[in-house]
Amino acid sequence: MEYEKELDAIRLSRTTAYRLSLPIVVCLALGIASSIMLPFAAPIFGVAAFAIFYQNLVNVARMPCPKCNAPFGTDSTIVFGFGTNSCQRCGLSLFEDRS
Repeated sequence: MEYEKELDAIRLSRTTAYRLSLPIVVCLALGIASSIMLPFAAPIFGVAAFAIFYQNLVNVARMPCPKCNAPFGTDSTIVFGFGTNSCQRCGLSLFEDRS
């Protein structure tokens, strides 16, 4: 397939987007530590961990399509997921059709 390398990068990003990253783990650890010492500061670290996670989700959902260079998953303002398995603009499929 012509765009296989770029589509592999999109598939890999989608499989790793929900994993804990080092910045998220650090924010959560600091939240737990601060809940003991400064209880009022603990929610700040929780919100920071969510913000890092959400930004990662947005980045994966808006990865450019290798064919038309539009966001592959969604270009919506509020992102709830990755979008469909085909480009929203040109219809390029993320997975090869086996028909």
